[in-house]
Amino acid sequence: MTLTDLQQQLKEEEARGDLAAASRTAREIGQAFIQRGQYPQATSYFQKSVQLLPEDAPPRERARALNNLGIALSLTGDPVSAIEALQEALAIAAELGNRSLEAIINGNLGLAYAVGQDYERAAEFHHAVLDTAIELGDSQMELQAQLNIADVYFQDKRYTQSMGFALVALDLARELQNPPAEIMALDLLGRIYVHKKNLKKSIQYHKKAAKIAEEIGDLEQLGIALANKGLSHARLTEQEKAEESLQEAIEIFRAINSAYLSKAEEDLRKIRETGGVEDDSDV
Repeated sequence: MTLTDLQQQLKEEEARGDLAAASRTAREIGQAFIQRGQYPQATSYFQKSVQLLPEDAPPRERARALNNLGIALSLTGDPVSAIEALQEALAIAAELGNRSLEAIINGNLGLAYAVGQDYERAAEFHHAVLDTAIELGDSQMELQAQLNIADVYFQDKRYTQSMGFALVALDLARELQNPPAEIMALDLLGRIYVHKKNLKKSIQYHKKAAKIAEEIGDLEQLGIALANKGLSHARLTEQEKAEESLQEAIEIFRAINSAYLSKAEEDLRKIRETGGVEDDSDV
């Protein structure tokens, strides 16, 4: 069903007073906008999904609707409102005793606090997810928590702690045969090694990330890995390799209409003009 079809379906459900169905459809439209990277539109429909929920709706439905709203609000750069929605969702999940749903919401609270640059609180929520994952024996949940903790510590410039969790995540991703997670861990390690002043190691990790991304056909992640590899080459004053890698990334980003295109083009321009980039510049 196309987005236009869903929007028409929503109008019809609202017109006949089927609020439960309308809420589900609004949520589905919001998810479609998330996939397109259109976060303000997604937020609008997730808000509508919450508003349309009938009073007798199952509590789990309300928790899910609030969780989706919280994600969208984080993505639009409104962590305060995101945290408010997610805390309400978390209270419902806790009352239901739904540990898996609690963990999902805790993870999203961690992401919201990171958007607000409260990295200490962000890490607390991601650690809570990790504890739940270990308790439930959920390896995929554990992997995501390890990645999120590593990313929060990286954002907080705690590179040694970040590396520890990223390396554990890398091993777990390989054990679980989860290539997307493996790419994320490799890319993060590549960026960490920039700050550890080991640029050759950084390049090695980005090369591995690019190889896996190409194998699974993930063009955006391939472009990111190539761009970050190019930046590390630039820091080593290997300008020809830097330009070549960034140009490949730009062609990929342009082909898929990626939001990363302008950043990669700007980085290439700077490299051509000055021959280098700052340590905190990455895609």
